[in-house]
Amino acid sequence: MSRRRAAAWLGLLLMVGACAVPQPKDLDVVTKKAVTLSEASNVIGRFNQVRDDVSASGEARRLRDIESGSLLAIDTAAVFAREHRGVATSTTRLDDTSMIIAGSFKRYPLWFVAVGEVYADQQQVAGLFVRSSSTKPWRLELAPRLAGSTRFPSVQLTDDGSAVLLAPDERRGLRLSPQTLASRYTQVLADPGAKYADDFVPDAFLASVRELQGAQPDELVKFTQTWSVEPVRYALRLAAGGALVFASVQRTDHYRVLGKHVLRWEGSEAAAFFSRPVRSAATLTYSHQLLLLMPNRGKPVLIGQYGGIVGATGH
Repeated sequence: MSRRRAAAWLGLLLMVGACAVPQPKDLDVVTKKAVTLSEASNVIGRFNQVRDDVSASGEARRLRDIESGSLLAIDTAAVFAREHRGVATSTTRLDDTSMIIAGSFKRYPLWFVAVGEVYADQQQVAGLFVRSSSTKPWRLELAPRLAGSTRFPSVQLTDDGSAVLLAPDERRGLRLSPQTLASRYTQVLADPGAKYADDFVPDAFLASVRELQGAQPDELVKFTQTWSVEPVRYALRLAAGGALVFASVQRTDHYRVLGKHVLRWEGSEAAAFFSRPVRSAATLTYSHQLLLLMPNRGKPVLIGQYGGIVGATGH
């Protein structure tokens, strides 16, 4: 880590509780555990080093050391598209970090959120790191991106400075449970006429989905799209009431070619998965990581998103 970056870490706002030693007879149980400034700095420094090595070498398998879940699938596919088809892609990197949010724990998994800027893209990243056991490394599991101008909401803190993690079905002090919120937003993504379409503030991601859905040439292909939401694991109670919900959704685009037309995805990540034009049918699968803000008053709104293609088949 450079001196400049190390110095930048001195200004981090660290929201963590006190540390304690794990119970000697059970490596997966701790009395109270949260990352320290030094630990968070080391985790992010290691992440960025491996990320830089992958960018230089094109060895996507190394991402397994620092990422997990749908983020690993998204970034692995992006590296594949760049290395094998020369497609310009964007992958996760924490260029600078201004805030660390963590909680207190009685057992694994441990987690913390690093909120920082990505200068090249004029965006922010809310990176959620997870450590599944005392013998496993910290890995980045969720990394939705926010506009550079978006103000990250203040989370509720306990007396020891720890963030409050909500259960997926928590309703106390909330209009909707975190899981219900994510499920309803997914329904809106899937259907412009969904029952809850007017319950959310319009956002750029939703607009891009609508544009894609309406841009398919009906005379060339029959296009259908399906969405599904994964179980919510991380949602934080906000200081002003409400919740901040990390959610992962999967999107599947189905194409059936009509007549003698062919399909190409030139210039996009999807092109990397096809060595020849599609003449019959194709299925493209995407993962999207969402950051949903549910205020105490007013409509919920999507404030962050990161995603990409993770697989495709066609003939």
